[in-house]
Order: sequence, then C-alpha cells, then structure tokens
Amino acid sequence: MLADLTDVKSLIEVSRQEQGQQLFRVRNANQQLTQYAVLYDVDKRTRIPLNTLWTIWRYADLKRGPLEAETFRKSLVSGVLKIGVLALVVAFATIVVAAFESVNDTWTEKIMRDGHRAAARRAVFSPDGRLLVSVGEDHLVIIWDFAHRERLKTLLITARPSIP
Repeated sequence: MLADLTDVKSLIEVSRQEQGQQLFRVRNANQQLTQYAVLYDVDKRTRIPLNTLWTIWRYADLKRGPLEAETFRKSLVSGVLKIGVLALVVAFATIVVAAFESVNDTWTEKIMRDGHRAAARRAVFSPDGRLLVSVGEDHLVIIWDFAHRERLKTLLITARPSIP
C-alpha cells in the first residue's frame, strides 16, 4: 500500500509540474503579446517574429483588443510574405544552379561506323527501350542493342515487285 501511495504522490507532483509549466507558458505568451502590442502602438513597423507568434497563438488567453489583433495580423502577413520570398529565392537559385550544371555536362560520344552505308530514314525503339531498329536508303534493317551500342542483326530488304 505504501508503494501505491508513493506512485500516487509522484503522479500528483508531475501533474503539479505540468500545471506550473502550462501557467508559465500562458503568462509568458500573454506578456509577449502585450509587449509587442505596446511596441506596435509606438512604432507601426514593429512585427512579432514567427516563432513568438506561434507561442502567442498557442498559449495566450488574453482577450485581444483591436491593437493586439492588428499587431498579430500584420505580423502574420509579414512573416508569411518573408517565407514566400525566401522560398522563391531558393527556387530561383536552385534553377540557376541546375541550368548552369546542365550546360557544363559533357557527354561521351561514341561514333558507330558499323551501321548504314546510306542515310538512315527511320529509327524506332522497342517498347522497353532496349532495342533500336533503323531502316536506311541502303535497303538495310539493323537491329541494335541500344544500351551497349552494338549491332545485333542486319536484314537486307529485297526490292518489292511493282504492282501493275
């Protein structure tokens, strides 16, 4: 029974600590809201930082008058605009870096001299993208392993008989 009473006593102490922390947060949020409202009344350019806005929004229990509401609203709009501008700057910088990096890419080129002897007129990939079939003016159909850049098969097209 003594162990049970000790457990209950520790639970009560934890509950009191949590209530004390909650009261501290509420009092702190109310004090910050009041301070920023007074500063805003003196200088209309005063804004509440976003992390403080979050604390005030979450914990303050003061009834907000017109001055507090205006301070809170203008600070929120200002903070959201700053975040939006920062996101745009980061996106723009990312695009510029990506464009710069893509221009400087070098590709290894492999010239294939074992292909058509005349102009290739048509080239088609297989549905899985592994094979390439090309047809040229030299009457050859060549099937390529595209990944390895190798010729797999060469077929000769014979002339079709003309239909009268």
